[in-house]
Amino acid sequence: MPTRTEFGNWLELRIPSSRNYVRGIGQIEQKLDLLGMPYLDLESAWQEDNFGKVFRRLLELKEDARTGGEEYLILTKKSVEPVRLLRAYIAYLNSYKKFLEENPTNLGLQREGFQSESIGEGTNHKAMRLRVLGAPELIVPGLRAEVTKTELELLSGDKVDVVSYAKEKTVAIEVKSQDSNWNDLRRGVYQCVKYRAVLIAQCEPNVECWLVTQRELGAELKHLARRLGVKTRVLKPSQ
Repeated sequence: MPTRTEFGNWLELRIPSSRNYVRGIGQIEQKLDLLGMPYLDLESAWQEDNFGKVFRRLLELKEDARTGGEEYLILTKKSVEPVRLLRAYIAYLNSYKKFLEENPTNLGLQREGFQSESIGEGTNHKAMRLRVLGAPELIVPGLRAEVTKTELELLSGDKVDVVSYAKEKTVAIEVKSQDSNWNDLRRGVYQCVKYRAVLIAQCEPNVECWLVTQRELGAELKHLARRLGVKTRVLKPSQ
């Protein structure tokens, strides 16, 4: 994934005194949740729609500031010129968009630790998978598993990270470590839908499927999971 240092170096060739751009991009990324964005980072937002949603949100803040509102305080401190400030943030994001368009090769599946069949299992994902394998009750309190398996291959050819068999139910668990970006977390929701359907087709009793992450899902992904009947749990590294 391109670093902020690389972004700064790219800017220096085009915009003198560009330090504010790097700082501004960092502030936008830190406040994505408060801005109502469903992304864990800006790279995920760029992959989703070229920052379309983020740009629209910044324009909404600028319009609110133009009419005397203070919603822009979500993003930064109180300013005597909030409209000018919001224009600057939009310019920062536009520059970052151009940077990513010129330097796309380190994004997406090439980011370190990203879960992908073509790249293989990352260290953090493996540690999380084995942790859940050893203690599935961390995910489903009170679960009395008779057998718990990892990387169980279904008849569809898919492999489930962890499956626990108890007398009363079968629990399938897909884990996503801290390395997973927004797109991979969304994929995890749909993986759970598929695993549950296949396990039911294989005549497993009372199947439930859990998506376990190391970060809180954004509002959009939480809604998606609820709508599709996927249970979710956050298992932080320290737990």
